Amino acid sequence: MHEASIALATIEAIKELERKEKIKAEKVFIEIGQGSGVNISALSFCLNQITEAENLSIKFHLTDVPIEGYCKKCDEKFTLKSLTSVCPKCESLSFEIISGCELNIKEIEGEEIEGKGSISDT
Repeated sequence: MHEASIALATIEAIKELERKEKIKAEKVFIEIGQGSGVNISALSFCLNQITEAENLSIKFHLTDVPIEGYCKKCDEKFTLKSLTSVCPKCESLSFEIISGCELNIKEIEGEEIEGKGSISDT
């Protein structure tokens, strides 16, 4: 289960940012693309287990990002059901994935320590 490794790395990244930016993280917003291979429920479970074990008071908000594609043949933007889909308009395989494979810490909200606050797009 690679979600445990991702959760550990996420917590470590948050701790490093807390030290660097002098904040105490309270809410962390994470975007998880459906094509990323990450199971949101498993990641949520792992994050909660680690924060509980380390006595952290961080609340995680996980957002499921759909897989979006752009067809080079017919100039159509569309949502894919899987990474093996075709363009729903022209049935071409000539498309590119434009979102839905990401795993991003989008925002961290926290209590200020020495004049710092919310960190976005980290």
